[in-house]
Amino acid sequence: SRIEECLEFIELKRLHRSSVKATGGGAYKYAQLFKERLGIVLEREDEMSCMVAGCNFLLKAVSREAFEYSEHGELTFKDIEPSSMFPYLLVNIGSGVSMVRVDNEMSFSRVSGTNIGGGTFWGLGRLLTGCSSFDEILQLSSHGDNSKVDMLVGDIYGGRDYTSIGLSADTIASSFGKVLHEEKSLEDYNKADIAMSLCRMISYNIVQLAYLNAKRYGLRRIFFGGFFIRGHPYTMEIISYAIKFWSQGEMSALFLRHEGFLGAMGAFMQVKSVLQSAVSPAPDVRAAKAAASKVRARFVEKFDDAIQLPESSQLEDDGADDRLKHPAWIDKLQSATAAAAAAKSEHDLALARKKSAIDLQVGVLHFSPTSEPFPLLSQRSGYRYVANTIDVNADADEMAYWVGILQDQLPTVMEKAASSEGNTKEATERASVFGQSLDACLSRYRSHQSSAVDRVELSNLFEVREELLREAGFQDVYRMDKQRENAAALEALEDLLADLDRLDPPARVLFLI
Repeated sequence: SRIEECLEFIELKRLHRSSVKATGGGAYKYAQLFKERLGIVLEREDEMSCMVAGCNFLLKAVSREAFEYSEHGELTFKDIEPSSMFPYLLVNIGSGVSMVRVDNEMSFSRVSGTNIGGGTFWGLGRLLTGCSSFDEILQLSSHGDNSKVDMLVGDIYGGRDYTSIGLSADTIASSFGKVLHEEKSLEDYNKADIAMSLCRMISYNIVQLAYLNAKRYGLRRIFFGGFFIRGHPYTMEIISYAIKFWSQGEMSALFLRHEGFLGAMGAFMQVKSVLQSAVSPAPDVRAAKAAASKVRARFVEKFDDAIQLPESSQLEDDGADDRLKHPAWIDKLQSATAAAAAAKSEHDLALARKKSAIDLQVGVLHFSPTSEPFPLLSQRSGYRYVANTIDVNADADEMAYWVGILQDQLPTVMEKAASSEGNTKEATERASVFGQSLDACLSRYRSHQSSAVDRVELSNLFEVREELLREAGFQDVYRMDKQRENAAALEALEDLLADLDRLDPPARVLFLI
């Protein structure tokens, strides 16, 4: 379990909240630990409901979420139309395996499952190979040769295929069956061969059950996810091969780019539904807007592999497709970022060692880009654009939430302020004065001692912070971050522009968006 790393991350990033949505067995197992260590109450949500809700959302909202995986390591992305998305079978391979038939947004049922899953692979793998982690066993399996321990059809029929029933000579007849006829001990076998055989045995059995359930309920799509897969190429290759084998080429296995986040996403979405159901008719329009605005979260993805590259059909030359599968500017950006991070002051290096954080994320994915103008910025007769739509002074809970956000961030801002001026004693003292001033000011807002002000917008709270920083003599507390990120961006700019030049004009516009 990596629960200690999770707790340290929350403490380090100051992500403490009074309550957090959680799902799965850990929501029960670690509830007391979260409460005692961080003062956080885990609000438990149904695991299956969250998993399905998260899958539905990602398939509808995220472009290129689903993909097929070929034996050559190629990903073929599949856009799933919301109108034809249902029904489908969701196979979640965790410690055990659950197979869920999803009929629509509101209807699903667990139709099957098996106790032979990721936990079986890890448990047996640990006993047989001595590997200490799940990832280590998975990685080991990709370098093995299962024919050294598995009995194949060719072993039974003198190296020949069993053509009358369509079995090739390299088809597995019995997992670990060859061990029965050899006078060897465990130490005599290659650990990688054992890991590969184990991975295939478990994967093939799961896939066969999934296919039979899909046939039973007339389902054409099977999505695979869960801790067992984790984007591991060899596991996806095995599952893809097995589906094609059992369906005789009629079906393909589908995977999700964010398969490890289905439950978390589903739990996240419960925030909105719970708050919406709790909103009662407000006495006036102002209070109604404040109540509706309580849903503050939105889906934003930040991953190194999240960059939305255009389809090959949008490229002007054939060779561009290969170049854009992994653009050179991404490597340069990451390399430059790492080099910049290595040049930080001793103070920042100490912080970096403590939190092992990524200084610059490559790629920010919202939803599929379009060339449609921003509707709020359109010039309509009698329309006045208002940047701030939330009046935090209209609701005590709203004010407490946003003031809490700024107070949680205060130690980080103080660190950055002092660091921006070399962490001198004088800069540290000024940062401390700034922190005390802002904390006192925010506390007054939280207690509504500033109730004489009719409207308080979010920008007002941030303006207070910036004004107090200027009064303390800090002109730009993020100066070092900006310099580091600018240097990394300039290092990658030439290659990025070259990639953009290879796109046709419409694709170039969408890529820039």
